[in-house]
Amino acid sequence: MKQQLINSFISVTNYQEACDQIEDWATERISCYVIAANVHVVMTGFWQPHYQEIINQAVLVTPDGMPLVWAMRLLGIKHQTRVYGHNLMLACCDREAKV
Repeated sequence: MKQQLINSFISVTNYQEACDQIEDWATERISCYVIAANVHVVMTGFWQPHYQEIINQAVLVTPDGMPLVWAMRLLGIKHQTRVYGHNLMLACCDREAKV
């Protein structure tokens, strides 16, 4: 599920779900990309249509900044948390290191 903020579609997710999806894509050898979006990313997309296309074609766009989380909560996604890009990478690496 995704929530539209301005012109960007931000994924409703958490670390567990995002890691699950990334692991599935890797296992299935699906080539795709993930964006950890903050307000700067969303506003750059708003001002630059080509960049907006890149954002909206990502398979996963995590809410990397708290203003995006707050906006999603105001729009009804009450339990949305921040999915910080650096921590997402570490969570995926930690998960695979335990396998």
